[in-house]
Amino acid sequence: MDQAWKFHSVLDTKFPEEGLVPTLHDCVAEDLHVEDGKLIFDFPGGFRLLPQDEKNPYNQVCGTSASRVSMELFSHSPEDDLTICLLKRHRFFSGFGFTTAKEINVNTLIKKIHSKKWKLEFLCKYTQSLSAMYHCIIYTKRSHMDCWIEIDYTRIDYYWNEVLEEKLE
Repeated sequence: MDQAWKFHSVLDTKFPEEGLVPTLHDCVAEDLHVEDGKLIFDFPGGFRLLPQDEKNPYNQVCGTSASRVSMELFSHSPEDDLTICLLKRHRFFSGFGFTTAKEINVNTLIKKIHSKKWKLEFLCKYTQSLSAMYHCIIYTKRSHMDCWIEIDYTRIDYYWNEVLEEKLE
């Protein structure tokens, strides 16, 4: 970690309860990198704390200052522990269309985010044991596409410095 963080929450096998850790719903990751077997997302706009989070003093859904999420990969290998799938909808003038799916590797996602060609917004998370599937939207300069990120992890660490009092929906 290259920065000192004031607050820290952990999701691992000893602390499996959702709602007691921040949520990434509607949060945009503007940086992403892999370091020491961890997938690390930076959120300049922060993430959300739910009312039941013990680090949330306001008893309502609140945002945070700039934040980071570090996901320790199960086998410490993005090739083994990470699947990223892009879904693109194609429509014809008649309204009929089809969807194509394309799997990409993490380096492609990192390159596109770093070049500012893509923005990655998290919508929802589905979990089972030590696996999470995130439904995201990737915004490009002209359009957007659905993205599914499946991660096998041993632990997820959430870092932030301030809880913002304004209520978020």
